[in-house]
Amino acid sequence: MALDPTIASLLEQLAATGATTPVYELSLADARAGLDLVGTIGIANPPAVARVEQRTIDAGDHAIAAELVWGSEAPRAALLFVHGGGFVLGSLRGYGPMVRHLAASTGALVVSLDYRLAPEHRFPAAVDDTLHGLRWLAAERDALGVSVLGVVGDSAGGNLAAVASIAAPSEGIDLALALELYPATDLSEDLASLERFGEGYYLTAEEARWFASQYLGDDERLLADWRANPMAATDLDDLPLTIVATAGYDPIGDAGRRWAARLAALEPRGSVPDDLDERLRQAGVEVSGWARGRVISLDFPTLVHGFASIAQLAPAAGAACELSYGLAAWVLERA
Repeated sequence: MALDPTIASLLEQLAATGATTPVYELSLADARAGLDLVGTIGIANPPAVARVEQRTIDAGDHAIAAELVWGSEAPRAALLFVHGGGFVLGSLRGYGPMVRHLAASTGALVVSLDYRLAPEHRFPAAVDDTLHGLRWLAAERDALGVSVLGVVGDSAGGNLAAVASIAAPSEGIDLALALELYPATDLSEDLASLERFGEGYYLTAEEARWFASQYLGDDERLLADWRANPMAATDLDDLPLTIVATAGYDPIGDAGRRWAARLAALEPRGSVPDDLDERLRQAGVEVSGWARGRVISLDFPTLVHGFASIAQLAPAAGAACELSYGLAAWVLERA
């Protein structure tokens, strides 16, 4: 299926202005500023939310900044949000518009986490911070007035959200939902999508490999550690219901599809809308979806990696977010 025409035009404009310099050829400061700019332009007018607060989470030898965004005045559910950016890029500011979109669409309290980034802080720093954030949210749930918890992440954040959902049971934390958008849940290089969509579709295969190397270093043994590479996990029996959204023109798209296939083999948990097929037909974007085992899989064949960050630039990307966030809200309401 052809690439969405609006996104194709955006990519052509980027190429024409020379804004497609590979991330590994930029300074860290410029690369980070660039991704922040995408997030603030891609959702230039984020929806109104009930309120926003800044908090600091004590992680022992360091503090983690967090932004709390209330999608409604008295939400029942809270979502820990872990941003993308290849474990190297991403910030509270750059992801602020997307977090507000998520909060407004679900009505939930969204806790956006400013975890430590590579290469200054390699694995497992991001995992440690994510779990600190999850423990903090679970401990503060009564004070925050919420009773239902979930995790959300995109790209590298999808990897960390998956890790959090695997770790949560051993922490005594019951999650109702994981929402993972184009997740980097398999960091191995044997993805067919890396070759098929490795150039010309925003994220490149070489950039994906570079991000992984910045995070893991050159220790290939870490690919067998589920905290770094969720596909290596052997015990997934206690995972929550998970929504996995993938994009057709994404070099790491097969990572999310493999992950969804793993979750489909698990015993069912949580509620799935009876009208899922109708929701897919009415989505306003090309989508192939199914629910089986522990997963609702949504594949958007005309979209690219990072579509949730450009929800207001490309109508199809916005429609994909509304479908994904709407399903998340439905699951949370019934948890």
